[in-house]
Amino acid sequence: QLDDSTQVGGELEVEANGKVKDKLLSWNAKARLFYPFYSSSDEFSGVDAMTTEFEAGFSLRLAEWASLDYVLSIKRIPLILEEWQIQNGLLFTAGFTLI
Repeated sequence: QLDDSTQVGGELEVEANGKVKDKLLSWNAKARLFYPFYSSSDEFSGVDAMTTEFEAGFSLRLAEWASLDYVLSIKRIPLILEEWQIQNGLLFTAGFTLI
């Protein structure tokens, strides 16, 4: 069961992205860290209370109307779940234009 909580702190976010080979392949990466200076929950303290999130992805353009994307997300949010959560996703995206 989740309990209500309040946190006040500082956040650092770093993001990078780019394109390779005439926009055929693009990539992105993001890291986000939140360190609470105050927390209404005294279950965690110090570095153990820090929320950490990492995201990365690649997109391969297969045609003008289609792409294949891979997404990786790794996060640890101690007030919700102490364990690291890892998600992988593979997406096929198709688009078209209606006149």
